[in-house]
Amino acid sequence: MLAARLASGPIKCTGHSGGDYHPTSLQIPTITGAAQITEKQIRLSGNVNLVPAGTPPGGLAAAVGVATLTSVPLPTGAVAFDHRGALTPAAVNVLYIGNVAFPDLGYRAVVLLPSGSVQIWTSASGNWQQTN
Repeated sequence: MLAARLASGPIKCTGHSGGDYHPTSLQIPTITGAAQITEKQIRLSGNVNLVPAGTPPGGLAAAVGVATLTSVPLPTGAVAFDHRGALTPAAVNVLYIGNVAFPDLGYRAVVLLPSGSVQIWTSASGNWQQTN
């Protein structure tokens, strides 16, 4: 988020799924859209990965207090931030993280609010709870 606020234009955060044996990488690429190895990245191990909407339990939108969530499409979906750090276009976006082979471990959700604020949610039994 800080990088988005310091930039002079939109920054896109993209997620790329590398399959079962390759980690997922979330990157903040340059304004040109070309991700560089030196840029900030979050690598997820093979134990957890980005999972499509519909895999985790429902009810997150109600827990967040919004009518609908916009799921970032996998594997190459993106969200963009303007120079203030706000999402563009304005929407409540969500990325789900989990292990589809072991759903009993629960799921996590990263919710991006239109203001650019980030919320982290967890669900182990179908009831979503905010962790931050």
